[in-house]
Amino acid sequence: MQPLISVIVPVYNVEKYLEECINSIINQTYKNLEIILIDDGSTDKSGEICDEFATQDNRIIVIHKENGGLSSARNAGLDIMQGEYLSFVDSDDMVDENLIQTLFLLIEKYKTKIAICGYDKFSQNSDIDKIKEKNLTINDDFSYTPEEVFNESLKVKTFFTKCAWRNLVHKSIYQNLRFPVGENYEDVAVFFDVFNQSNTAFTYKNLYFYRFNLSSISNTFKDSSLVMIKNVRKFATSIENAYPNLKNKAIAYKCNSALNMAFLIVAHKSKKYFDTLYDLHKFVRQNLNSDFFKMQGNAIYRDILMILFYISPKLLYTFVNTIKSVKNIFKR
Repeated sequence: MQPLISVIVPVYNVEKYLEECINSIINQTYKNLEIILIDDGSTDKSGEICDEFATQDNRIIVIHKENGGLSSARNAGLDIMQGEYLSFVDSDDMVDENLIQTLFLLIEKYKTKIAICGYDKFSQNSDIDKIKEKNLTINDDFSYTPEEVFNESLKVKTFFTKCAWRNLVHKSIYQNLRFPVGENYEDVAVFFDVFNQSNTAFTYKNLYFYRFNLSSISNTFKDSSLVMIKNVRKFATSIENAYPNLKNKAIAYKCNSALNMAFLIVAHKSKKYFDTLYDLHKFVRQNLNSDFFKMQGNAIYRDILMILFYISPKLLYTFVNTIKSVKNIFKR
């Protein structure tokens, strides 16, 4: 008999998309599932929807809890799961019906504890049909050691984005590991600890469908955004310590993160965080190396931003807001 696999779904105020998400999990070709829906204090009808599905499918377990955030909800699922393997799905996303089956077969094929598929963004359901059609032309899969995974992730490759979803993981990986509660970028915080425990099997097939919703993107800079600095540095420093030959790439990655944060601060004119801006500038001045300019995806525009920031935060601020002003003029 195939092993039980737990699918953990944190749920918070997603009544508009929840049914589609749950249906995509229920309809998996891999049937021996434990589907754990964590209602994280929803104030809309999400909790009721979860309960209704539980009456229709005995594989579904619903937990209702006070709102504690994404990490808290995932941890609640980890605490009660009974599966040999586990997978996370965000409640506004959808998954291909072959997601679990494909990842499980990869784990068996390469004798790993982790398998990952590709993902693609969608804004309407017709986009998913196009993604599935492209998947028909993708047949390659492969396995990486932890060091190879981290080497690729330091290149800022989209495929190696650091997320908890789209993975299938053996239960032992999370036995002594939980997500940091109350923090953003919680996936980055645990990424090293997860992927340093096993080789990882991969398929480039995009079996996870990430809902892209412009209205959900924050247009303000918040205190919670700053935790990205801490979690990225924790991730990169762990790589430095474990794999010395990746040290320069890890440092460049931290500089890249510093530039990302600096860009957010100046783009939102968040004067409250200007002290942080100058701390980031100091970090870049002390640590920037040539590997930053070799990072995949760092276009000339990005290199220019880094050079300006390296010289002075004021130059970055002037440049970014001048560009924004010019774009606003042409929008009129």
